[in-house]
Amino acid sequence: MTIKTRPVLIFLLFFLLLMQCHSCAQQSNNSLLTYHWVMSKNHPFLKSKIDSTTVPSILLETIGEKTGICGFSKPLFQEKGFRSKVLIKINYKIENGSELYLKLITIGDCEKIISIDTLYLSLNEEWTTETLSVDLMEAAFLNLSIEAKGDTKNSAKIWINNLNFFINEKNIGKLETEDQGIKMSLQKEDIIPIDDKNRNHLPFMSRKILAIGETIHGTETMNDIAIDIIKNRIIHNNCRLILLEIPFENSFYINRYIEKDSNFKIDSISTYFDRSLFSSSFLSLIEWIKRHNSHSDKKVFFWGIDVNYIQLQSKLDLFKFFYTLNITEQDKNLKRICELLVYTGPSLDEIIAIFDASKGFKNMLTEDESELMRHCLVLLNNKSDSYYNFINRDERMYQNTAFMVNHLLKPDETATLFCHFGHVAYQGIIENTLSVESHNTLGYYMKNKYKDDYSCIALITSKGDFLTSISDSRFHFKIKSLQSPTRGSLEYLMDDERYGYSSFLSTEKMNCADIFKTRYIGNMYIKNQFKYMMPKARMDGAIFIKQVYPIKKKKIFGEPELNTNVIIMNAFQDALKKIKNK
Repeated sequence: MTIKTRPVLIFLLFFLLLMQCHSCAQQSNNSLLTYHWVMSKNHPFLKSKIDSTTVPSILLETIGEKTGICGFSKPLFQEKGFRSKVLIKINYKIENGSELYLKLITIGDCEKIISIDTLYLSLNEEWTTETLSVDLMEAAFLNLSIEAKGDTKNSAKIWINNLNFFINEKNIGKLETEDQGIKMSLQKEDIIPIDDKNRNHLPFMSRKILAIGETIHGTETMNDIAIDIIKNRIIHNNCRLILLEIPFENSFYINRYIEKDSNFKIDSISTYFDRSLFSSSFLSLIEWIKRHNSHSDKKVFFWGIDVNYIQLQSKLDLFKFFYTLNITEQDKNLKRICELLVYTGPSLDEIIAIFDASKGFKNMLTEDESELMRHCLVLLNNKSDSYYNFINRDERMYQNTAFMVNHLLKPDETATLFCHFGHVAYQGIIENTLSVESHNTLGYYMKNKYKDDYSCIALITSKGDFLTSISDSRFHFKIKSLQSPTRGSLEYLMDDERYGYSSFLSTEKMNCADIFKTRYIGNMYIKNQFKYMMPKARMDGAIFIKQVYPIKKKKIFGEPELNTNVIIMNAFQDALKKIKNK
């Protein structure tokens, strides 16, 4: 039996391309490399590197005739009603190209796209300079991307050795100053200290669906603050549904443990949390919910909404659940599903057929478990490509979240999410313009569906250390220090001794034109930790913490040889042994 690895390789290719882009910027002082280039997630170039064979330049190479897209965003801090003239000067050449163009996207108040201008370039094989101009009105951000296609037989190669971007005859790189971004309409008096007196009366605590978004993965402190809010809402706001940025398939096992099924063990649950950027505090929360449910008629559910990029990992998570369930049930259909989860190819058609023929195993599963399991199997069967799962991650997270909210919550009950801020924010348009298709945030879909019932609060901090991944392996962790807040950032504004250790800032008094920097760190370590955004477009407010401390992990999980592929293959071999022993 062979295992197909191509989807995994395509997925890893994207991260390699991003690393190449950053590497280019470090090797040259060329003007076009002063911009923070980002590769499109679903339309990457095959190569992005410095070519010094003739004139030092960036070399981009498409994946055959497929479109490649690479670009950057810049804030303008433009006054209302002020018209701008954009001038772009580029020096380039291209081989084997069928299309080459610049796309200029204008983003206005509250991160809404105002206009899209496509500027086609000549397909010249000799060095060529072209100058292009566009008139703009009331732009807040500009996104410029270079897009290309190869011909029917070859990849296109594009060399660019100069790119200058002017706004009203001023280079766009010189428009930005440290003070820009702070708006005088926002006063420090609007910041509320969080203490015992007002902790339970913050405006977001009673929302139907509250999303807590950490701006940094890997801090014990932000994990603990989220857990405090979760417990508070369970006790005081009838919160029945806790949703976490962990794989959906993984949480069937967790909920069985919470409901005191003795075959489901905490050690198996802790294995996942040990290998992720969550603190052990979440294991304590699971135990707390277990105790709560044992003496309450209002049961609390703990579910993951995320996706595994690799379908085999999802199947192994489901195998663990069904196999453990069958220890006491000894059902032939459950056993057959376990066999199919290990042996079948990408399709889950036969598993779904057995599940339906067995009436959802409602004699062994609760009605909620049965409905959620079928939803899980259908979504997993529809898309199994690792790269598709990666670029459509937020849409899948929304499908899972909406299904759970609709099926598990009564009108008077509430739900609380804890994810990275980049997922639960109402917008992410500045980061997501490098796409032919639309890729919105989980928070965008939730806000559109649930309106004011959905609220997002960011967790931000001034200083401290955090645990982060420093390699393509998600399990090579290291503690790193945070950059100091820059002027023009929310963190800088809220870092005031008058407000103590923790404080809250509502975006209610902001307007849609206010631009701030905010720290933004995901799974991987980055040096430039702040990004521009419009707070009112993304959240209802931010909780500021003076200092954060890193998540602590067992030493073994910092070793580079413990990578994703090793974890999956070990679990796969273990599942095979269990099936054979039966």
